[in-house]
Amino acid sequence: MSTEFKYTEEVTGEIVQIPVNLLHHHHDNPRKDLGDLTELTDSIKAKGVLQNLTVVPYWFKLTGVGCDDPKQQAEMGYLVVIGNRRLEAAKAAGLETLPCIIAKMTPAEQVQTMLLENMQRNDLTVYEQALGFQMMMDFGDTIDTVAEKTGFSKTTIRRRLKMAELDAETLKSVSDRQMSLFDFDRLAKIEDLAKRNEVLATIGTSNFNNAVEYAIKKQNISKNLPTIREKIKALHANKINYSETYGGNYDHVGNRISIDEWDGSEFQLPTDKKLFYYLDESSGRLDFYTKREKAAPVKRSEEEIEKERVAREAAEKLKEAAAIHFKLRQDFVKTVSVTQKNKPILLKWAAKVMMYQIVHWLQNGRAESLAEAFELDLDEFRKDYNERDNILLQKFEQNDSLIPRILLVFLGDNETQNYFQAYDYELKNGNLPKHKENDALDLIYGLLCDLGYEMSDEEKAIKDGTSELYRADDGQDDEDDEDDELYDGEYGDDEEDDSEEDDSPAEASSEDELVDALKGMYGAEE
Repeated sequence: MSTEFKYTEEVTGEIVQIPVNLLHHHHDNPRKDLGDLTELTDSIKAKGVLQNLTVVPYWFKLTGVGCDDPKQQAEMGYLVVIGNRRLEAAKAAGLETLPCIIAKMTPAEQVQTMLLENMQRNDLTVYEQALGFQMMMDFGDTIDTVAEKTGFSKTTIRRRLKMAELDAETLKSVSDRQMSLFDFDRLAKIEDLAKRNEVLATIGTSNFNNAVEYAIKKQNISKNLPTIREKIKALHANKINYSETYGGNYDHVGNRISIDEWDGSEFQLPTDKKLFYYLDESSGRLDFYTKREKAAPVKRSEEEIEKERVAREAAEKLKEAAAIHFKLRQDFVKTVSVTQKNKPILLKWAAKVMMYQIVHWLQNGRAESLAEAFELDLDEFRKDYNERDNILLQKFEQNDSLIPRILLVFLGDNETQNYFQAYDYELKNGNLPKHKENDALDLIYGLLCDLGYEMSDEEKAIKDGTSELYRADDGQDDEDDEDDELYDGEYGDDEEDDSEEDDSPAEASSEDELVDALKGMYGAEE
């Protein structure tokens, strides 16, 4: 240490040469990573330090008052408010003293100064900004005053403060992954902090979106359950066990209520019969039943009933996963913009989709699905049946980014698309759901993955048949016999949506013409 230096807390505005060993990095500096100092170190070796540091007395930082004890003064030194990178580079360059200006600031002013200085140079990561904003709030600032002092919008500050709540160690462990602000915005929708940190561990991986969707679903279930219970109580319905729902003594009535998606609407149920219900709080499903009249006595062993229970629960979980994965695909495709880079990909897939539809025949009843993909008002769309084509064409002409959504609609993507078959008679016999091939869903995932979609581990396992929810491989290929149609139950192959009025004579005529053309091309008689 230089013998010429005399410790002082006096604020004169003049530059003072302070020994390096009396200068310390500020504990509250939002910037935690100083970055690569090689170039700065080389510059300091060649030219010295050209810009002074701003420091505050260390003791003043701790107590808010000065210090009269010379020994303590010499031991404590100064905290660097501006110039932490220069301090570390100067140490590496071998300098013994650095030019500094001594200042006195409150702890809040120190944090504010460091935050603004780093942000002006774009030196802070988003998370470091979040910590800086949180420190300003801790020192008594409000969102309004933080916005005024930093120039950031209130919305941005609120988003950053949500990030500051996250576990620092978990954030550090995932810091080298590719993450976006959109990811953190989605994460912020998870209200429970412990669950949010649990899902944070998957950020930047193909499992992140899947984990977020499941967490939000559970969150919505918890919110809606109290009201759901009140409504059930008002119906005077009796609770039944899951095994009773498939024993043949009850008939399912009304539509299944998905508790996480429930909008508060009334249940559509018969009013002239005694009601029974089964509520699964874990998956968030509620079903109502009525007693089946003159039900034939069912004599089954406990083992048979247990096997059926396991099989049906596996089928329900697969169905739940299929709905979650459908939402993930829909969320992704809405983010895809048509660019010069991906136009060849889309054109290639448009050709594949058309070829697939020629081979497998385009099913009717897709008009409303297309309207939903275009985000049209369905009530208005239904009224203008004769104008549907013009409405859709006009919407498409206004936005060619709808192309990816059109492709998914024509491939029949919906929450019932899946890779399993679970016929009711097989579940009743305790047979677990079987893996099945699904060409259309293969095409859907192929298209999305070409556009940048990443399948979660759960999606991959269900797709390739390795999911634990399937029965053990018995060495036989799954068969898709025509006879299976006789047993097609609630979880069987996808059903065509023929409820629409799209099956018009014009379409039938065009299909007949196409059949005749194919017969002519290939000389087929049948």
